[in-house]
Amino acid sequence: MTTSTEPRTQVLLGGEGLRAHEHHEVEDALRDRGQWVTRAVLPTGVTVAVVTVGLDEARRLAADQRLSKDGNALEAAYLAQLSRLGLPGMVNPMNAVSALNSDDPLHRRLRKPIAAVFTPRRIEALRPRIERIARELVDTLPHDVPLDLVSTYANPMSFNVLCELLDLPESDHAVLVPWTQALTAENPAVTGPAAAAVAEYLGRLVADRTRRPADDLISDLVRVTDPAEPDSARWLVNNVLLLIVAGHETTAGTIGNLLGVLLSPRTAHGWAALAAAPETAPLVVEEGARHNPAVRNLTPRVARERVEVHDSVIEPGELVFINVGAANRDPAVHGPTAAEFDPFRTTARQQLTFGHGIHYCVGAQLAPISAASAIRELTTRYPRTRRAFTDYWPCRDSSVTNPPEKILAVLRA
Repeated sequence: MTTSTEPRTQVLLGGEGLRAHEHHEVEDALRDRGQWVTRAVLPTGVTVAVVTVGLDEARRLAADQRLSKDGNALEAAYLAQLSRLGLPGMVNPMNAVSALNSDDPLHRRLRKPIAAVFTPRRIEALRPRIERIARELVDTLPHDVPLDLVSTYANPMSFNVLCELLDLPESDHAVLVPWTQALTAENPAVTGPAAAAVAEYLGRLVADRTRRPADDLISDLVRVTDPAEPDSARWLVNNVLLLIVAGHETTAGTIGNLLGVLLSPRTAHGWAALAAAPETAPLVVEEGARHNPAVRNLTPRVARERVEVHDSVIEPGELVFINVGAANRDPAVHGPTAAEFDPFRTTARQQLTFGHGIHYCVGAQLAPISAASAIRELTTRYPRTRRAFTDYWPCRDSSVTNPPEKILAVLRA
């Protein structure tokens, strides 16, 4: 295994100019030829080990306690590399200690308040409001002219659902969405300013809900967080940041990727087919999340000790990304058509998109409900919609998420 800056393997971490699902070929080829671990370089200059294995092995590694999720260990690993490179020591706040970035037993303490308020029952109760949001957004869209379905539909759909859940003003969309995108970009030029702005915003937000609690998830988190717990105020802000960034990016990316796939000439069961059978929307969403997931790699881990991945080795102190697409399109699980989009695939639920083990996404129910409502409403209202792109659409540059930059289309009833 060698460190690679060759563009073909760099797409494991995203990159400018990446289009649609072009990265699938690289991810699947590395897995199939047994190149289990590849070193690639983040925009920060930090080298990471990207693991491309099948689903069973990916799940095993995601649950392997030798690959730590501890935020302090992650920060130390990033800073050690930056120091050796003579670069400024800026660490993304998305890697700070939170329910996502912690190991047991701390992880159980940090996740417990979120799990107590972010329940399946609560999310299911949102369904009528989510469907209303989709209807109202479609009402605002121009038809018979080219428009970008990411900025006009996928992003506001996701953010407006978050507004319902967290009681955020819709006017904050203009600042929060660029911040969430910056925090997932691993680009110091944009991540640093966004991190400072988000910290100030969330500090004010949590302080306000502490003084004036309302009927929303953030107020409930404040109520169930023990103020006597050391660092509880910092952890609370980090958990709210996690809910906003992960909640928006996963949902918006899932919707955007699905709209692109449904409009693609490569898709057999496409836009018109869904419009004719809207009841298949949940199947389309599940398969879309498997085939072209909104999560490119699971969030980083750091090796506490030497870890063998078949005949490859991850050394102690290395930062590790477990690739989601290679695991999701595993032929051993999904058969010879694993690389294809098939909404009637009976094994589609077997995927890594929402994580595994103790770090399985606590809000994994929200993105599918929002995405199904979004694509069902848009396709049934505009069944004759046509793409305004050729074969591919541009992707946003991110090492962890896999969202489209824009999806150009002409809506037609």
